Amino acid sequence: MNFKNSVIILFIFTSLLTYSQEESYTAFTIAPELKKNANAVIRNHDIVIDLHSYSNMTIRSKRVVTILNKNGLTHLDSYIYYDPEIRIKSISAKVYDAFGKELKKIKRKDFKDYSASGSNLFSDNRVLALDYTPIEYPFTFVFETETQTNSTAFYPRWYPVENYFLSTENSSYKIINHESIALDVKGFNLETEGIENVSSGNLIHYKAKNLQALKWESMSPAFKKVAPLIMVAPEKFRLVNVDGHAKSWSDFGKWNFNNLIKHRNAIPASTLAEINTLVKAVEDPIEKAKLIYQYVQDKTRYISVQLGVGGWQPMLASKVDEVSYGDCKALTNYTMALLQSQDITAYYTVLWGDNNLRDIESDFVGMQGNHVILNIPNGESSIWLECTSQKVPFGHIANFTDDRDVLVITPEGGRIEHTRVYTSQENYLKAKAVVRMDENGGFNGDIILKSGGSQYDDRLKRIIDIDQKDKTKYYNNYWSYINGFSINTIEIDNNRDAIEITEKLSIKTPSYAVSAGDKFLVAPNVFNRYTNLPPRYSNRKLPFVIERGFYDQDEYEIQLPEGFSIESLPENKEIETKFGVYKMSLEKINDSQIIYKRSLEINKGNYQKEDYKAYRSFRRKLAKADKTSFVLNKTN
Repeated sequence: MNFKNSVIILFIFTSLLTYSQEESYTAFTIAPELKKNANAVIRNHDIVIDLHSYSNMTIRSKRVVTILNKNGLTHLDSYIYYDPEIRIKSISAKVYDAFGKELKKIKRKDFKDYSASGSNLFSDNRVLALDYTPIEYPFTFVFETETQTNSTAFYPRWYPVENYFLSTENSSYKIINHESIALDVKGFNLETEGIENVSSGNLIHYKAKNLQALKWESMSPAFKKVAPLIMVAPEKFRLVNVDGHAKSWSDFGKWNFNNLIKHRNAIPASTLAEINTLVKAVEDPIEKAKLIYQYVQDKTRYISVQLGVGGWQPMLASKVDEVSYGDCKALTNYTMALLQSQDITAYYTVLWGDNNLRDIESDFVGMQGNHVILNIPNGESSIWLECTSQKVPFGHIANFTDDRDVLVITPEGGRIEHTRVYTSQENYLKAKAVVRMDENGGFNGDIILKSGGSQYDDRLKRIIDIDQKDKTKYYNNYWSYINGFSINTIEIDNNRDAIEITEKLSIKTPSYAVSAGDKFLVAPNVFNRYTNLPPRYSNRKLPFVIERGFYDQDEYEIQLPEGFSIESLPENKEIETKFGVYKMSLEKINDSQIIYKRSLEINKGNYQKEDYKAYRSFRRKLAKADKTSFVLNKTN
């Protein structure tokens, strides 16, 4: 060992002794396996909930995290939310260097107080937050808070592993239940080694030790579905100043209706007269509902409002009618009131709104969800209405509220139902095109695209109500593999009744085919190539999910230039796996005309990690097939 290395080791050892009182805060004691795939390490996180009564609890948290690198800053979490019902009793923080030496002590006055309203027009929510810029890595951040609240409908959840790329040295979760309040405790993925349930009597207590970081992988399920989690809900609670009961969904729904929704549906007489006139000539209740839905879309706009019994009570329907805006709760309640004025049954429905599929936990009764939509019973299949958008057609819910368990609230009680599932065939994109090749290898072409289901929704958000310049930019990106093409015309029709978008485009390019002497290589899949491959993993750790299937169908007539002949056509292809089916064919109609047909159906599903290699192989074969070319010979 040379002298220089000896000095470095002596310096580290001396530093560790010097700050032995903060030894747990040194970065050098972190086990190597906890640094693997980690940008930060939770050294210790203790959550203690003192449940004094069904309507009073104190929450104490001490979180010690070592940030290993710049990417780990996202795990600092140096903030706490509060509102009129949550009182911050204390808040403080300390920063330590890699050796455990205290660098900075942060008091309450150092935290900035912000409105937490974001895009909300009105909100009681606020946040105390610290904007800390480190001077070096690694460093350790200690964050302590204590809050008291008389609103007990929501209990902190416990994630022993809090996020991807974040490992945990120690974590604990305690609920001290002083009055033996009935609590429902539900655990997920607790089979992980290092997690222990040491609860006894009126003490709920879980501990975790040495949990390695989870590395995010392509197509991974939502973090909640793969990470350990404890959720707790009380049978009896208070939401702001309203006492609640949640032993069953039926009871909970009845409480929700009676305390949050009932008597908030009065509509001014002038508006009722308008609605009566609007639907006067219509007998079918669903057709009436369509007219009323369009009336709401034309009259109102969405603005988030987080007031009224903890942000869970909708604004009065009469107020929405007056101001012509509201959040999801208010606009849903307003639409429901208008429908009920015409004796059309409709129910307020709470759910998790997210592009990722997320269910209300049906066997865990309590406050859940972040969004509200409307349910109209319609025989065997309900109609679901998204009331916050001016663009979404009647009954269309793809991509944000589809295919999930939701809580339907009726005067008689609550019940769990499942929203509409769109099949692969319903999530379609169908294309027909005429492609006229020229003697230089370029082409001009006309294409018609029709989309439905989730693919309709994608296009609704991307190309409806944007100007021509942005439309051109969208298609330039969409067909980026076509070199130097220009768009002559764009026509887009949004058929809200059929829930189908039709795109008609005329495009041209001076050079498409690849020249090889007197030959051209022509890729017949001009407009719909599946080029991106999922990343390769030598040892994948997580399962993967295809949340929504889809169906693409393409048919192109390719007209060949004079003076060229077809040397050969590739064989037809069919690839069939449990992930989906691909078909491709080329048919020579005559010496100057070829018909290219392609279809791809991808199946939704939850798949094991062992299936990923086969899925990637399937995708690789698709990409190769979509690049298939045929040869044109120059004959004169």
